[in-house]
Amino acid sequence: MNMNETYDTLTLMEPNALWDMIQSHEGEQFFTAKGLPFVYAIRGGEMFVDRREKAKSI
Repeated sequence: MNMNETYDTLTLMEPNALWDMIQSHEGEQFFTAKGLPFVYAIRGGEMFVDRREKAKSI
């Protein structure tokens, strides 16, 4: 699936289904557009992104 197809799929998802998918991938390693690795954690309904140098809450 390319980026446009992924974006289209995510925009069509129900909010609860999207949140369930986000929660199911918690702790997995992803990469930024610049190729930097990151993981995220869900705590209290909030998503925390950790790139090792700085943790960010979104």
